[in-house]
Amino acid sequence: MTHHLCITAGRGPWECRRFVALLVPAIANILDEHGIVTHTRTVHGDPLSPGSADLQLADASLSHPVLQSLLGSHQLTATGPALGSRRTARGRKRWFVQVALQQRSQGHGPVHQDDLRITTMRASGPGGQNVNRRATAVRIHHLPTGLTTRIATERSQQANRRRALAQIDHLLMVRSRDEQQAEQGGAWQVHNAVNRGQPAVSWTLDRHGNLAKNIPSSFR
Repeated sequence: MTHHLCITAGRGPWECRRFVALLVPAIANILDEHGIVTHTRTVHGDPLSPGSADLQLADASLSHPVLQSLLGSHQLTATGPALGSRRTARGRKRWFVQVALQQRSQGHGPVHQDDLRITTMRASGPGGQNVNRRATAVRIHHLPTGLTTRIATERSQQANRRRALAQIDHLLMVRSRDEQQAEQGGAWQVHNAVNRGQPAVSWTLDRHGNLAKNIPSSFR
């Protein structure tokens, strides 16, 4: 599992997406100043106005108070023209994006031998003396996930072992697919749940067009 800080404009207009582009480096700088490690930075869409972006975080940083203070909605008070849009200066001046922490699976990778507990046992039922008297059945337990399979359909232990390994691989693939589908559903909920009231952090633009915010004194 990896942890990501998701910054999304949701269904907001171009100005909100532009806010995302400005907010990503601003948040990355705040995290870096406080020793919070980010591994990767991914932008989804036009780099100048992306719909969303992700910062992958080091697990040890998840409970850091500065990181926690950045979660929630962020408000930018600025005119459209100041952001580079064609809106009139008398138009809307408050733009909102959402910052949320997400957990994601890393997908189905190779099965490592150290993650498996393999035991053999006698099979039961038809199959002759070799099946009933020798330990030809194989049970494999995948320690990280708890998935278990038992195969006793073949006459030899090696054949049952191969089938059991293939079954564990299939079960892990199904589990990974289900996790990714659930994560995609959760990601869409974040994009659709931008809170446009009571922002956790408020921003303005300085005279150079960069984001400026008041950081609580305890975090300086």
